[in-house]
Amino acid sequence: MSIPSASLTEILIQKESSLGTPSGNVATLRVTSESLVPAVSTIASDEIDSTRNVADLNKVSAQSEGEIEFEFKDDHPTDVMLQSLLQSTGGNVAVGLVDNTDTFNGTRQTSFTIEKKTTDGSTNLFQKYNGMIPNTLELTAESGSFVTGTIGFLGSKVNTMTGSASLTATDAASETTPFTTVDSDTTVKFDTSGTPTATFGDYAELTGVKATAFSLSIDNGLRPQTQIGSTELAGIGSGRFTVTGSLTVYATDSTLFNNYINTTAFGLLLQVGSSTGNYRFYMPEVKTTSAQVLAGGNDEDVLMELEFQAVKTTIGGVNSGNPFTLKLVKNES
Repeated sequence: MSIPSASLTEILIQKESSLGTPSGNVATLRVTSESLVPAVSTIASDEIDSTRNVADLNKVSAQSEGEIEFEFKDDHPTDVMLQSLLQSTGGNVAVGLVDNTDTFNGTRQTSFTIEKKTTDGSTNLFQKYNGMIPNTLELTAESGSFVTGTIGFLGSKVNTMTGSASLTATDAASETTPFTTVDSDTTVKFDTSGTPTATFGDYAELTGVKATAFSLSIDNGLRPQTQIGSTELAGIGSGRFTVTGSLTVYATDSTLFNNYINTTAFGLLLQVGSSTGNYRFYMPEVKTTSAQVLAGGNDEDVLMELEFQAVKTTIGGVNSGNPFTLKLVKNES
């Protein structure tokens, strides 16, 4: 018997019409690592047994969870998952992000069926997870590297492992090149006017300030909703939409540090991409939660390390006047 190789693993994903009900095209996910697992909860009997043995163990709930890690790129599965992560209230999640169209965080859940194939090259084993809702995103960019991401899921149903596939890819895997931090369109821009805006022209680089790294974290606060009469979840609840992150720049300007001291809100734009495809993450109202300027030692540059959190904003005429925290635009002209 051969041992399965991680290099041969394949991940397929399909949108669901409702929680746990797959419907639509099936696409291949390009990942660098995955940790999708069943999470089965059990309780042990407290019955007193004169032989000192545990009388029984029972399953009381079952869900799925885990993460996929990837190199950020322009492809349809990435667009659909980002739209679902934001719980965007407009459009059809099957479409994904549309070029030059604003996508705001909202309140509409969308879910996926994900099937993982492990194989030794001849014998295949399949694990299928239903009702998988994107819960978290960790986006990381460091100078001289790929832009990488991690999406965390919470799922409503697990299935037994089988030797037969239930999903077949109908969308060919994308061949687009992952974004690197040397792309000219991967940049950090600011709006320090004091008036919240989600217009690209209002954001600019601070004079002399060059970033060496940034990260963006999104958390939907998903929670499992258990029920009597079944080990499957009754649903998955959404919590608050929380956006945090970090930024490392050369310590050549006092503006960002003083914003922390004075608790001054400012606009932050993180842009990832290349000349042929880019993604802009707008956060019109950001407050710095930590700022440090340290001399680490001889022969080192002095860096400013910042942590931030984005908060709700309302801009007239933007998002129909509804409050939002983050706006995402792909290939904005």
